[in-house]
Amino acid sequence: MLRAALLSVVLAAPVAVATDADAVAATYSGRYEYTLEHAIFAPNGGTECWELLGNLGGAIGRGKRGSMGWGSVDLVVRGILSAPGRYGNFGDCTHQLRVIKVLSITNRKSG
Repeated sequence: MLRAALLSVVLAAPVAVATDADAVAATYSGRYEYTLEHAIFAPNGGTECWELLGNLGGAIGRGKRGSMGWGSVDLVVRGILSAPGRYGNFGDCTHQLRVIKVLSITNRKSG
């Protein structure tokens, strides 16, 4: 009986798990490209693509009347990078970047 009680206490004890709250925000820059079906962030100096989450602060252009809903911008953002994995619509992004704040939007192109 004592073993069962002890086991239930051990199983109920909190376990240390890494969460986004443990992650440290950093500044990232790169090219964000989006279409109706797909959106990726290619960080400067790398070969990966990342999925962006959060408030992009107007990074996605409204486009002109009759636009095809695609575009690209150079972005500088403050955010938290996820662990490596398979992210995005097609699972081809290696990370998720949770955007806390957009610092800069330049070189906007849209269709």
